[in-house]
Amino acid sequence: MDCSLVSVDNVNDLIENEINFNYSLVAHTVNSLYEGNDGLHTLFREDKVIEENFFSHKIDFDPKRVQAPVKLALTQGRDVGLFKRAQWTRDGSSIVTISEDNGIRLFIAPSDLLEFRDNKPHEIYPYSRVYPGNGLVSSVVSSSIYPQFELESYYSCLSLTAQRNEPIKLINLLSGDTVGTYPLVDHREQFLAPNEMVFADDGQTFTCGTMSKVSIFDTSRIGHEPILSFPTIPSRHYKRQGLGDSNRYHRGLVSSLNYQPSSGSQTLLAATYDGNACLYDLKSPFPSNIISEVIKSPVGTGITQTVWSNNERYVYLICRNCSEVPILDLRMGMAVCGFLTGSSIRNSQRIYADYSSKYGLAIGGAETDGYIYHWPDAELGISNTAQKLIKAHSFGSTISSVAFNRLEGVDLMVTASGCRTDSLTDTESSDEDEDECDNYINTKNPAECSLKIWNLK
Repeated sequence: MDCSLVSVDNVNDLIENEINFNYSLVAHTVNSLYEGNDGLHTLFREDKVIEENFFSHKIDFDPKRVQAPVKLALTQGRDVGLFKRAQWTRDGSSIVTISEDNGIRLFIAPSDLLEFRDNKPHEIYPYSRVYPGNGLVSSVVSSSIYPQFELESYYSCLSLTAQRNEPIKLINLLSGDTVGTYPLVDHREQFLAPNEMVFADDGQTFTCGTMSKVSIFDTSRIGHEPILSFPTIPSRHYKRQGLGDSNRYHRGLVSSLNYQPSSGSQTLLAATYDGNACLYDLKSPFPSNIISEVIKSPVGTGITQTVWSNNERYVYLICRNCSEVPILDLRMGMAVCGFLTGSSIRNSQRIYADYSSKYGLAIGGAETDGYIYHWPDAELGISNTAQKLIKAHSFGSTISSVAFNRLEGVDLMVTASGCRTDSLTDTESSDEDEDECDNYINTKNPAECSLKIWNLK
């Protein structure tokens, strides 16, 4: 193994932990180091100098090629804080991130990403930064990138965003403009913020999940209410008709929506924070659209993400407060057929995993150990133990997101990390912070908030 390619602080640590891949750090955000009252911290910062100069010096993309002026919302001196999620766009050209400062950022991968400059990784800056709606005070509850995203096509660079007390917005990530809004209201005419949203593969519709309810919008019907809504719990009418079988309904806040890849966005897997999952056939009316009985996750305190295997025979449940990943077998009626074990214990923070045909299921270590764990044989549908893929971060912050580039033959992976910098020690905590991130602060090694792109070849 050529250890010269490995971007870790200590090669001996690499050998001891049996990482069997050549990998290199090819790009990362620029961090600044500062000393606070509670220790030393590393934060991804965007100061005034960067805002004024990064277009001409750091980005290969020509702003003149877009048909609207590029906007940069001002940070007003705020720290970006932790990255909640990072995703590659479908065309593999860009990365979209959601940060704790309520901003959505578009990072464009440099054209010479795999070519080192002075034997150093590229420094990447956001091409655009958007605070949708009242973003200065309202957090982004959920988002979804338009599946037909093409960087060369201005009108396709879209993303859905949901914020509390506001309609769902469709924004252009290049200009920051709001293209359209979609009202999702309750019986009191108050706006609901879906906790999860997902586009259909063709982008013509998108699906939202709220408390015990799933709603589907027509993307072209801007300003209109959902074209279809159905509950995940039985109404009194269905109970009176004897259709309220408890095994086919589940109550709770919908936390994950995921289409079966080969179904043409017609088979939907919905999961909740109560730890339940169920399959729906969107071609059929409710309640006959329920395909499977409700499956209760045997581990954790709620499902935060569902991931399909490439052969679509299995579904992996990413759960809070556990280290195991249950495997559901569709051929057995969504029954649990095994567990993926060996990763670090996840806390209440929402951790995003991803699946690759080459590397299997991959997820970040939530115990601030800095490792990315993967199960290369996850597609076999049997219990097995995780292997360490790479050492991605070394400063003891939770890896909140792992995502593989979708281009065929491209072995690029992006990782996002971050930890709150409140004045807390390893013995002090608050209930609110425990829901989001570990509160441990190392005064010797700063907590790291960064975005990194890795070449796994």
